[in-house]
Amino acid sequence: MPRLALMAWLGALSAAAFPTWDLWRVRFEEAPYFFCGGFDPYYESVWDWLFLPFLLPLRGDLNALHGFTLTWAVPAIVVLVCFARWHSAVAGRQAAGILTFFAVLGPLAWPYFDLEACATVPLLSAQWWAEMIDIWGTTELSLLMAAALVLLATQGLGPAEESPTAPVSLVARRSAAFVIDYWVVVVCVTLIAQPFPDFLEYGLSDWLRFDKIVEEPLRLLVPAALILYVLPRRTLGIWLTRLR
Repeated sequence: MPRLALMAWLGALSAAAFPTWDLWRVRFEEAPYFFCGGFDPYYESVWDWLFLPFLLPLRGDLNALHGFTLTWAVPAIVVLVCFARWHSAVAGRQAAGILTFFAVLGPLAWPYFDLEACATVPLLSAQWWAEMIDIWGTTELSLLMAAALVLLATQGLGPAEESPTAPVSLVARRSAAFVIDYWVVVVCVTLIAQPFPDFLEYGLSDWLRFDKIVEEPLRLLVPAALILYVLPRRTLGIWLTRLR
């Protein structure tokens, strides 16, 4: 392996591991405490009634996914797995895509809070866009830098071995099928979720937390129904996207 490529890999691993180190460092510091009283209005317009039941659970689950990936150093693991296939340009592009996804996911999924209004910032509002742009910092830049260094190491600093990859149309259809099936599950859980606003805010990941399942064992019906829904491998999403 060329020396420059090795340096690029070490830089990518350091950049991918930095968000995890920074997250654990902040957790050991004393967190600021604040309190405010108020009511967070979930439904204020026709837009809220039509789209929030679909967008809020997805945001909650994506935010939980982002927190899990940073807590357990998933970006660094992605770089290490890709390093095992350092000669594959396809693996490099896939790893760079995953790292870029993690970088964009944080600002998109974070539940921004307005201290003056004592309420969550309305999703997709002008204030939400401003907060999303403003939150970009060292975590996102580190992940983007890791993605760029992985691409540099696999595409431009050594022999690249190509391997078959799925066409873009197939990837798009699989993604669409997943989103459709996710919303099918969300709608079904929404019919039984209590209280309704809490479920919307935090998504399926919070609904299936271990401590809440201990208090309400009936929540286990959700994963059981999910397994029955997926088991035939002919879900609504697969049918609509014509996947086999």
